[in-house]
Amino acid sequence: MSSWSERMRAVELKTQIWAFSIPSGSSAFQLEMPRGAQVVHIGIVKGVPSILARVKPDTETEIRRFALFGTADDIPADVGRYLGTFEDGGYIWHVFEWLE
Repeated sequence: MSSWSERMRAVELKTQIWAFSIPSGSSAFQLEMPRGAQVVHIGIVKGVPSILARVKPDTETEIRRFALFGTADDIPADVGRYLGTFEDGGYIWHVFEWLE
């Protein structure tokens, strides 16, 4: 019987985790991401607010739309899917993805 590590070495890696910077100064923004990217975390990466996503690196890209709201901000009912929250500069921000 092979060990977990032996099986993992034999498997071709098909996905990676990439960090996508959240632009400052805008409550609505777009990111170009590999098609089908799965958001796995919202947080600060090397001092920069970021969306971390599991991607297939060789996949065609698509434009995805996001919205950023502070705590106690009014959030439109149709904003889409909540992705996560992060703290930056003493403010708490909540990230949503607009769904088509």
